[in-house]
Amino acid sequence: MIFYFSSTGNCRYVAETIAKETSDEAVSMLDCLQRRKLEFPDCNVLGIVTPTYAWGLPDIAAVFLRHVRIRSRYTFFIATYGTTPGNTAYFAQKNLGRELDAKFSLKMPDNFTP
Repeated sequence: MIFYFSSTGNCRYVAETIAKETSDEAVSMLDCLQRRKLEFPDCNVLGIVTPTYAWGLPDIAAVFLRHVRIRSRYTFFIATYGTTPGNTAYFAQKNLGRELDAKFSLKMPDNFTP
């Protein structure tokens, strides 16, 4: 299962592309929070895809990771970013409460306009 948070569509695209290639399912973190569906007892591979906000996690992703209950054998994380992924993986790991097996970052078009 691959959970994503996406406000521009980039992370949704990344999650759905990976899910298609691995015969998995891409699920919106926001949808899970709104439906209060936060327990997933048997998940072989857990993927997390989020954008980088101010060198860290978006608040919605942090809340989701703190409250979700998932058992998985392998957990990977992907941060999309425009300038730098910052410490997004560190914060994801901290909010999830366990080690990530793999951490990746994926450069996307930057939308920061000072």
